[in-house]
Amino acid sequence: MGVIRLLLAISVVLAHANSKQLVGGSLAVQAFFVISGFYMALVLNQTYASVRVFYLNRFLRLYPAYFVIAVITAVVYSITGGSFYGATWNDFQSLDWASKFFLAVTNLGLVFQDWTLFLGTNDGALSFVRNFRASDYALYRLLLVPQAWSLGIEITFYALAPFLVRLRWGWLAGLLVVSMSARFLAYNAGLDFDPWTYRFFPFELALFIVGILGYRGFAKYISKDFVPSWSPAVMFVIAIVSMVVYRYAPAAPEVKVWIFLAIIAACVPFVFRLTAQWRWDRLVGELSYPVYLIHLLVIYIYRDVFNGAEWRTEMPVLYFTAIVVTSVAIAALIYLIIERPVERLRRRRAAAADNKTLGDAVSVSG
Repeated sequence: MGVIRLLLAISVVLAHANSKQLVGGSLAVQAFFVISGFYMALVLNQTYASVRVFYLNRFLRLYPAYFVIAVITAVVYSITGGSFYGATWNDFQSLDWASKFFLAVTNLGLVFQDWTLFLGTNDGALSFVRNFRASDYALYRLLLVPQAWSLGIEITFYALAPFLVRLRWGWLAGLLVVSMSARFLAYNAGLDFDPWTYRFFPFELALFIVGILGYRGFAKYISKDFVPSWSPAVMFVIAIVSMVVYRYAPAAPEVKVWIFLAIIAACVPFVFRLTAQWRWDRLVGELSYPVYLIHLLVIYIYRDVFNGAEWRTEMPVLYFTAIVVTSVAIAALIYLIIERPVERLRRRRAAAADNKTLGDAVSVSG
């Protein structure tokens, strides 16, 4: 699954660098939600004997790398006098105390980062907003790691996961229908724009549940040789090809989104069966989370510090390649220095029911 996860992370990198390759940022994040549901069901059923240990290990998976990158970002912004979205310390100082407190909590503690897309300042006061772009000041601009909004949703998934994975098929299917129905009712009411299309937790819950259902299909059928032996390899190829050709598919965008998510949901159990014992694939997958966290800082340095606008226009392939390669290289250092030692701690603390088998595989953020 590591190759799939890294390609999805690179999709986000390219989208933020203004490249139109692969599946784009929003769709990649939604695909991660599906993968996250699958993996959380997997580890809760096969790795963790204690919910407390699950929560602790989720924290250890997300927070150390995030905190280090947030500090590095703050230092770089202080030295260069800029930021990815152009926010400054004076912008922070101009906010009311409630906005300052909320931003301090979410930047330092990681939680509630997704809320910044539903909060803004109006007449100097913090308030919920229908469209964050319409507020006097959009709070997401003052996030040190703005893409970490998706981790806010992931943390909510993790909080609910021990309860969701124990629900019967019928209850999960019911929640799936409710989540999807609420999404399309909201779209029909005019909430068919960012952030409602892929950042609102109640709507994205359906994708997480699809991942849980995928794990159940895997555990009951796919892992027990009830499928042809060649099918995992075929589904692996289909998943990769669907990412590469997504931009060129002739279907309408609103149709392509759901076709791609359906393909990923169908492929994930098969791909996991194929790659679960590939150590190199797991290592590749470990890079996806730090790539996701570091890439906006890398883009900022190339774009603003190195004045990369002309470079992007004249040599776009080289520009985008440099950003991706730099993000992956820094991610590898983060993995070696921070994540691998923390991973050893996580494994020591995990009350594993059978730590010889599938291990604690993770999505891009967990």
